[in-house]
Amino acid sequence: EHWKELEETGRLSSKLISRVWRDIDKEVQDQLVDIMKKFDLLHQDQRTMAMNGECIYFVPLVIRGESNPEDLVKRGRDILVDFGVPLFVSAATPGMPIPHGIYFRLIVNLLAVEELGEQPPVLRYNCALLHDGPFNIILSHIPLSGTIKVQVQLRIISSSNSKDKDPNSEKEREKIAERKDNLILAFLKDNPTRMAEGCTKIRRDLLDTLD
Repeated sequence: EHWKELEETGRLSSKLISRVWRDIDKEVQDQLVDIMKKFDLLHQDQRTMAMNGECIYFVPLVIRGESNPEDLVKRGRDILVDFGVPLFVSAATPGMPIPHGIYFRLIVNLLAVEELGEQPPVLRYNCALLHDGPFNIILSHIPLSGTIKVQVQLRIISSSNSKDKDPNSEKEREKIAERKDNLILAFLKDNPTRMAEGCTKIRRDLLDTLD
């Protein structure tokens, strides 16, 4: 069960580490994990540690499943607004593709600097969904061009009196769509600089991890 979860989501539990390395002393296990951290192979999830004391790591490198980047986002009643055009990150050397291994290291570094909050990241072999406050950060590795696509979305929670109804039903989606423009205008009015500041921070974090 834990091994399947690792391959599908990149979540590595301390229980699986102890089981796989059962013939290795705990002190040596910790040293091996520290080495993996040093080389940006995994990131420790501080949320689960704070919530239930369980030690969980994210290891993008071992994920086998692929997905359409758009399918990573669970829309629910949230209004999602794409901010500007996607950012495409390419290698400094023209014509040189970014290896998938660099993409995995980028994900690990971003997990360490973004404000993940209560929502866990969604990781796949070819794409990832991270969260920073009210923003979604969708990254995807494009093998044909060897580039990394980054799309930032603003996530506005749409309060509804029909919380017991399915937010993904056609009728509910139509109601949310009708209120979309008003919700966006209200958010920007109350937070005039939040979107620009948030996207500037995300861009800076992205560039810092690539240095």
